[in-house]
Amino acid sequence: TELVSRLDAIDGNDQRNQVLCAAVLAAMNIAPVITIHLDFGRDNHNDNDFVIETERHQSALADVALLVSELDQLQLEGALQHDYLIASLNVFGRTLKKKGMNGRDHNSGHHCMWMIGSNLKGGVIGGLTPEGPNGEYIAKPINSATGAGEAGGDIGYDETLGSMGKTLAVAAGVSAERADEMIDSGKVVAAAFV
Repeated sequence: TELVSRLDAIDGNDQRNQVLCAAVLAAMNIAPVITIHLDFGRDNHNDNDFVIETERHQSALADVALLVSELDQLQLEGALQHDYLIASLNVFGRTLKKKGMNGRDHNSGHHCMWMIGSNLKGGVIGGLTPEGPNGEYIAKPINSATGAGEAGGDIGYDETLGSMGKTLAVAAGVSAERADEMIDSGKVVAAAFV
């Protein structure tokens, strides 16, 4: 069939080929979760002027766009008959002011996640403020109803990982009640949904 032909055309295990394979496997309904590796820069402590980080981010984002395009095309062709959710999580941030060994140091004051799916709104949830130690950027509390990063938000930094987990679960079709049972901190960020 057409999907098997698409798999036959894959000629390696690089990032682009993983994206093409993931789209076909999603259309084949092989598994509820498909994991691929996208290189967003790895450990960049020694990346002078962030040259490698910039190149890898651009390449990874281009392949995310390719994945979305492939999945959308497969839906148009009728091969993919369900919605999809794409997500990536980084459990710690990087210093944005202080450079360590000519690169970025780890920063436990923030982290990020991105998600793409049919039931999600485009936009940014949360935000940063330069109020951490030595003026370094840290996460603002999040208002779950609006998604704004703001003082007085109902999701403090210590609850953001739980909130990301709950929001991801609901985006994947789990009920908010079940997400609350599975994850004991945070809350669903309602502002993320259409």
